[in-house]
This record gives sequence, C-alpha cells and structure tokens, in this order.
Amino acid sequence: AFRRNARKLAGDESGVTSVEFAFLSIPYFLIIAGIIEIGMVALSGATLQTGVREAGRLTRVGLGGCLSQEEYKDLICENSSFVPECEAKLSLKQEVFKTGWEDADTDKDDADIYQDATGGDVVLMTAKYPWEVMSPFMYPFMADGQGNLEIARSFVFQTEAWQTNRCRPEDEEQIEAGEEDPVNAG
Repeated sequence: AFRRNARKLAGDESGVTSVEFAFLSIPYFLIIAGIIEIGMVALSGATLQTGVREAGRLTRVGLGGCLSQEEYKDLICENSSFVPECEAKLSLKQEVFKTGWEDADTDKDDADIYQDATGGDVVLMTAKYPWEVMSPFMYPFMADGQGNLEIARSFVFQTEAWQTNRCRPEDEEQIEAGEEDPVNAG
C-alpha cells in the first residue's frame, strides 16, 4: 500500500507551481525590499543636499550670520522633506577658512565645529544624518554591520565680501558713524 501511494505521489505534479513560487518569492521580495531601501536613502540624501545648499546660500550672501547652529539645522530640515526625525538626528559642521584651503585640516573629524563666517571667507558646511537601515539583510551592503548608515552632504562656497555682520546692530551703528568695520577690520 505504501509503494502504491508513493508512486501516485511521485507522478502527481499538482502544487509544483506553489512550491516553486515559495522558493523564488523569498529572494524576489528581498531584492524588492533592497531596491526600496536604496531608493529611500538616495532620496533622503538628495533632499538633505538641497537643505544644506539652501542654508549655505544664506551664509554666502551674509544673511546667515544671525542664525545659530540649531537654527541652521532647523532650516536644513525644513528644506529636507524626506529625512525622518531630522531635527533630532542631524549634526551640522561649519568650518571657516580665512585664507582659503591652505589652513584646512582634512584629517580631523570634529562633528561639533561651528564657526561664524565673515565676508570673503571660504566655508565648508557639512550635514550628517545617521540613517537606520530597515532591512537587516542589507546590513553587510549598506551599513556598518549594525544597521547604521551615515548620509553626509557638504556645500563649499566663498562668502561674498559683505561689509558688516548684518545681525549685529552695533556694527551698523559704528559704520554709520564713520568708524572702521569691526567684522572685516584688518
């Protein structure tokens, strides 16, 4: 009886499609999830770049001197529409090089550097966002092995040679009185 039933089952091909689908669906859905994850990271990076560029434009024309680091971060996050929990996780670094790139120290990685720029400075503004990879199988390909991927976007520019720090009314008053510009003196 066992042999007869075994021969019947061996010749029966019903359900083969379901078994094949079960084997092939797992890698298929993993690939789809990976494509979605990569797309989300790319979109977040692109919108973060837009936010950094918009914030840098304020500094470039001399209007950003009024903003604190936190206000810059808020401005970047307002212009970064697809970065979840942006205000809480974003770190911002702004380095100012008075004489150009000669005094740049590219080896340091001080995340909390924030220097105010004046007219004619070369400025490097870098925003970093820790992306938490959602698909654990993507850790070896996208993350540090623990599910974290750092998205970093930078904007380098030279500020226009504005005459005053437009945030400090006392500078405006001194210049109107004929005194030397306290920000760009020397």
